[in-house]
Amino acid sequence: MIKLIIFDFDGVIITGSNDGYFTCYHKALEDVDVYLEPTEERKRILDWWGKGHKKQLELLLQEHPDKLLEAIVAYEKCYFSPFFHEKIKLVKDADIVLKRLSETKTLAIASGMVRNTMDELIKKYNIPYFKRILTFEDAKKEEHKKPSPYMLFQLMEEFNVAKNETVYIGDAKNDVIMAKAAGIIPIVVLTGHLMKNEAEKLGVKHIIPDITHLEEILA
Repeated sequence: MIKLIIFDFDGVIITGSNDGYFTCYHKALEDVDVYLEPTEERKRILDWWGKGHKKQLELLLQEHPDKLLEAIVAYEKCYFSPFFHEKIKLVKDADIVLKRLSETKTLAIASGMVRNTMDELIKKYNIPYFKRILTFEDAKKEEHKKPSPYMLFQLMEEFNVAKNETVYIGDAKNDVIMAKAAGIIPIVVLTGHLMKNEAEKLGVKHIIPDITHLEEILA
């Protein structure tokens, strides 16, 4: 029986933020006069997805480390602008499903999003159903950030649940890697990065359109 449901946040509970991240990373590169081939730019962003923007910019600018600090400033200017936040929307009916799930399950978050931003969005959309929230900022060591299972182990220990009593809901390759490394079941939603065939290639058994279908899988 599943007791603990751990969610990623971007692309799972909210949508639009992933596009915002890509736009801000691209804008940061433009501002420091660095241009990558689009496929390579996307690959580098996804390779370190969830590790925080400073680490991802480090990878994007690996040939231009002298431009990192300037790029961080440019990225943060974009991230904290109305442009980024206006793109974000709650997955339709997610609030209803989360409320219902919280009545019988423990809900938690393990995400790469900045904590302050997440807190603002949880308040904005009135979804105060998470018993614990961990982000990349809680993973003090670099090796503890996604796709490390560190945050998942922390949550399972805190709530005293076993691996077979836990699932992780994600939308990206690193989410699947993290769940499998922790020995728990990954569930992929198609509201973020992964398409169905990509999730299947990663060996994911449970793939759903969005989290409003989660109860069907849990049943």
